[in-house]
Amino acid sequence: MKFLKKIRNSIWVIPIFYCSMAVALALIVVYVDMKVLPRLNFELPFFLATKVDFAKEILGSISGALLTMTTITFSTIMVMLTTYSSQFSPRY
Repeated sequence: MKFLKKIRNSIWVIPIFYCSMAVALALIVVYVDMKVLPRLNFELPFFLATKVDFAKEILGSISGALLTMTTITFSTIMVMLTTYSSQFSPRY
């Protein structure tokens, strides 16, 4: 009982759960893409049939946006920590 309570109160339970679910979902998607979809005979609608260059452009835009968001978040956290740490002073 103590062990379950300790695990439940741990900070790593939710991230581990989300990571394991993401890996499982990725494996399911790859399996469906490699094994199930080739057996189905269907054609994509014309508006979904794009070129490789367009896909590269979209992925580049997404990765650039994520990198920008990460940089702004990190900078904001650093400014906040610097501001709060400058308020501490040694007391004599």
